[in-house]
Amino acid sequence: MPLLKAKIFEKYLALLFILLLTTFLQALFFIGYTIHPSDESTILRNSYLVLKNEFLSLLKQYRNVPKDGLYEPYEAFRFRPLMLLPIALFWSLFGINDITTVLWPMLCFYGTIIVTYFLGRKLFNHKVGIIAAFLISIFPLHLVYSTRVSIDTPLVFFMGLSVLFFLKGEDELNKKKSEIYFFFFLVFSCFLLIL
Repeated sequence: MPLLKAKIFEKYLALLFILLLTTFLQALFFIGYTIHPSDESTILRNSYLVLKNEFLSLLKQYRNVPKDGLYEPYEAFRFRPLMLLPIALFWSLFGINDITTVLWPMLCFYGTIIVTYFLGRKLFNHKVGIIAAFLISIFPLHLVYSTRVSIDTPLVFFMGLSVLFFLKGEDELNKKKSEIYFFFFLVFSCFLLIL
């Protein structure tokens, strides 16, 4: 049994190194909250409303729409539960600061790296999975966006996760396991709709 654990540790050691490298690069290129007008300010304002238990006030605007009312495109950003709720949760657990504000996109970036490894391993082999995980971990645009409040990083994570479960469901011979994989594929695909 100890030999098996050592082999598993050895197999995932490169992936662990990639995640540590990513943490270093995120600290080096950390952006955090920016003040230029974007969806960041709307997401953060609404996360603060969620933190203060005023979540229902976000939903009321959709019930009382004037007949001649016209909403601007930014109105769609008001209700994004998979952005608002995790940020409000991290604020309530760790306080409001730059790190907790972008902790959700950063965790999704780590998840993206792991999902990329498993996709590469599933489609090709372990070595390709490690190379793919390394390449996405140093991709500059994705690295920078993982330290900002934006939906881009969680979107990539849930998209990759849904593709991974779809591929696992396609390859599974056991019908029961296949149905479970397809169920998770559907769940994570639905997460893309409410992100």
